[in-house]
Amino acid sequence: MKGYLPVIAAFVLGVLAEYVNYLITRKALAGKGNAHAIIPLRTLVTGGFIALLFLCGRAFGLELGPLLIAGAAGATAGLIVFTLILLRKKGGENDG
Repeated sequence: MKGYLPVIAAFVLGVLAEYVNYLITRKALAGKGNAHAIIPLRTLVTGGFIALLFLCGRAFGLELGPLLIAGAAGATAGLIVFTLILLRKKGGENDG
């Protein structure tokens, strides 16, 4: 289980990184401003997460391949789930 714990943590942290992106996007879509301006910020959050995962993996001497794959898989799963939530909420507003 000791070898799996960092991989599981990387997956969960990937989902949490996408939750942060979800909050940023939801806030931008709720306002009257330009929602396209958040794209660089979302990229920095995701890229920063992957870079931080890499640096922590190196610092703790962990095997980087499974760690980065799990982090990317978590971010992808989170992106799918939170995008579907945003689309469902946005679709409900337009049906009204």
